[in-house]
Amino acid sequence: MQLRQLRYFVAVAEELNFYRAAERVHVDQSPMSRTIQALEGRLNVQLFVRSRRGTRITPAGERLLIEVKDIFAHIDRAVRAVQEVDGRCRIPLRVGIADGMVQPRLSQCLAQWRELLPKTELDLRELRSLQVPDLLRREEIDVAFCFGLAVGDGVTQEAAWTDPVVVLLPAEHALATATSLTMPQVVAHPLVLCDAEVKPGFRQQTQALVDRYSDAPSIAVAASSLAQLITQVGAGFGIGLADAGHMETLARPDVVSVPLDDPAAVLTVYVAYKTPSDGKVPDAIANFLAHVKTFA
Repeated sequence: MQLRQLRYFVAVAEELNFYRAAERVHVDQSPMSRTIQALEGRLNVQLFVRSRRGTRITPAGERLLIEVKDIFAHIDRAVRAVQEVDGRCRIPLRVGIADGMVQPRLSQCLAQWRELLPKTELDLRELRSLQVPDLLRREEIDVAFCFGLAVGDGVTQEAAWTDPVVVLLPAEHALATATSLTMPQVVAHPLVLCDAEVKPGFRQQTQALVDRYSDAPSIAVAASSLAQLITQVGAGFGIGLADAGHMETLARPDVVSVPLDDPAAVLTVYVAYKTPSDGKVPDAIANFLAHVKTFA
């Protein structure tokens, strides 16, 4: 098997569309299809089912995808290990950013890191929260910012900083002119919270705050992103909760942000990384973690 065949296979497996997969790897669709057929012939298995309704991966294809991702992870580790022993190489720090985070403090943290180490590249990758633990374990990213992960074995997360919770209301809401609000006032209204399956960390933190004041809160709708949550609040579905940091960036005329009268109500941003098997965090990651904590 050739690495080119495996790269094409991963593209098709993740896109489940030969046209989009071909665009992704910058080839025409015909050679892409021939390459996949050659790979299936080499393995003597069917990797995809093609029909008018689309492309579906087979159980054999799903298994191959797991193995191929391991292969590419090993190759990446080998390349980085070789480069690390050569003083001429500057290894990029691969930073995952989950939950659609757009906090000013995150941008400031990254900007100051680039000023401190201008020759060290930052490779920023926007990710879904559920992707982060697996990518860290596979060493496809070095660190990740998120609102919290169900990390399990092999991943460590540390608190980076906190921001006060603010209440999001439609601009025409009766409470929109208040200078501050209490949680009993908030839970008396239908709420818009993030979907626990898509944004587990953000939902867990906001749900914990709501549960302190209500045994049966009214959840109007679950949002798949913070941007969607704000849109749904603006559309009048209910009241939302977010962190003040994001609302500095995402201010909109149709949504009002009111401080929550509870100094203990904060949302925590975490920085996660792979737990080292020998207990020693690599110097590059340890230095970045120390830098992040200066923004707490």
